[in-house]
Amino acid sequence: MTERNLSMADDRAAGMTYKDLEKKYNLDKSTIHHHLSKDECKAVIEHGSNQLVQFIPKAINNIASLLDSNTDSIKLRVSEAVLKTIGIMPSHTQTTYIQNIYNQTNNTVISQDVIELLKSRDQAIDIGYEAQDTEDAK
Repeated sequence: MTERNLSMADDRAAGMTYKDLEKKYNLDKSTIHHHLSKDECKAVIEHGSNQLVQFIPKAINNIASLLDSNTDSIKLRVSEAVLKTIGIMPSHTQTTYIQNIYNQTNNTVISQDVIELLKSRDQAIDIGYEAQDTEDAK
């Protein structure tokens, strides 16, 4: 494996997006994909990802302790961040995580209350678009 491929695989394992890699290495997406699809690069990315996974319990514990903070503003900011990250609070794009859960109607892994919240959010967005379309037509 070349030093450049190793560096690219390390960057990808550390969380860099393809767009970030395109800029850093001055390559197009298909070339980056070609390099990263090699078995040696896949192994580096998988190893890096596995190393990051070990920190998930600690991160969850940190978030839980912040949610139990005595300071309301901290609790609010952490709550908002968590809800935005998982796609329940409005953000520019719904996360793949929530889309996957929402689309698993036969294997529901979230509570019915959350499903209803997501449905009402989608309906509100649809109503907003319909209202905008009506105004645009005038």
